[in-house]
Amino acid sequence: MGEKSGLTRMYSMTPLMLMDVLKLAAGLLLVGAVLFLSAGRIGWVQGWTLLGVLFACVFVNLVILGFLNPGALVGGRTPGSAAAWDKALVTAAAILGLGALAVAGAQDRLGWTPHLPRWTMVAGLVAVVAGNILFVWAAAVNRFFTRWVCVRRDLGHEVAREGPYRIVRHPGYLGWILVSLGVPPALGAAWAWAPMGGVMALIVVRTMLEDDLLRQELPGYAEYCGKVPRRLIPGVW
Repeated sequence: MGEKSGLTRMYSMTPLMLMDVLKLAAGLLLVGAVLFLSAGRIGWVQGWTLLGVLFACVFVNLVILGFLNPGALVGGRTPGSAAAWDKALVTAAAILGLGALAVAGAQDRLGWTPHLPRWTMVAGLVAVVAGNILFVWAAAVNRFFTRWVCVRRDLGHEVAREGPYRIVRHPGYLGWILVSLGVPPALGAAWAWAPMGGVMALIVVRTMLEDDLLRQELPGYAEYCGKVPRRLIPGVW
């Protein structure tokens, strides 16, 4: 038989994708709980707006990846083969990210200054959406995109060279940084940049460690680095 269509491939992954949907839904519920419990009120407009944007992003991601690259949804499902440093970095980033949401809610409830102007909320939401677009683009064109740093030799792992990978070597991480950068102003919470700064620093560290690992273990990656010299920021680093 010929290659399956995108629709057929998507629905053939339904049982595994359902697990992802449930996990993502639980994650969004956790985000909402942290936001509104820390704010001490349910009528926080910025909180609901950000939660709505995140929900829309997750939904769009599931649809796009379901059609274009279902493996990105289920690949690297468990951290069993991940390096200890990767587990530690991801766990720390998740804790700091939730901490940033809690700080944002506390700033709204307690009225901490400085107060960010209203227009920064729009700018923050734009950064969140732009970061998500870059992230899902990277995941859609890289059939070996996984949640954990690993080289899948058993699957014939190859270097991703298409789409945003023509510009920087780790566009998914750049998207993650943009989302992290946009969350504090989207919530009008300047103090939330403190823990989010920690998240972004951990992403940079993870980028460096993954880059070194891929140079050592992924055939063709060193050559690719010569053609695409920047890890995250075009023309800079």
